[in-house]
Amino acid sequence: MVNFILCWHMNDQDSMKMWNEYTESSESVVVLSKVGLLTGCMPENVFSSGVKYQDTDSPRTELDGRSLFFFKPTCCAFEQEFRMMREPLAGEEFNSEDKGRTINISLRNIIRKIIIHPQATPEFQKKVHAIVKQYLPNLTAVSSNLTPSDP
Repeated sequence: MVNFILCWHMNDQDSMKMWNEYTESSESVVVLSKVGLLTGCMPENVFSSGVKYQDTDSPRTELDGRSLFFFKPTCCAFEQEFRMMREPLAGEEFNSEDKGRTINISLRNIIRKIIIHPQATPEFQKKVHAIVKQYLPNLTAVSSNLTPSDP
């Protein structure tokens, strides 16, 4: 069975651990939203929940078909992950090159903040600011709180 999963984290701040785990270069951004904004724009067939972190030696108490996708080992608890999962529709077909499904949403309705990687170059920061100004004119991209300050 195929399921499509969209993952977010629910931390209030960015962290070097998250940047290191999920980015390969300093040309990266964090997109901030709110759970209610994300779930409010999803179709009815999208299930949403925070991930539960549990020792791999402990038995899982939830055994329905979705629970597999909403448990992770405690070593991943720093992520504080929130997932949305879309199950296949009746008669929906898949192939080996299938990469996902599109859900039409307005980015203006869900994005609340853009945080630029703490080690981003000035050139990359300029690009991000230009893109945000063009496509999300009511927002401003900000530098990470982890960005080293000038002496």
